[in-house]
Amino acid sequence: MKALVVILTAMFTGAKLAGAIAWSWWLVFAPVWVYLGIGVAIDFLILIITGIYVLISHYEDRKRGE
Repeated sequence: MKALVVILTAMFTGAKLAGAIAWSWWLVFAPVWVYLGIGVAIDFLILIITGIYVLISHYEDRKRGE
């Protein structure tokens, strides 16, 4: 997927600089933003799942200690 992002960004940048498209630069770099957004979303999900696991483990440890 990273190669696709690089190719699309290069193509969009070349088209913008050549005057073939009149998009804003935000739209030209949209593949990069989508790629980074997916990465952040995956990291966030991993953080949530890890937090739930830690909370469950802590709860079970306290339950066994009583």
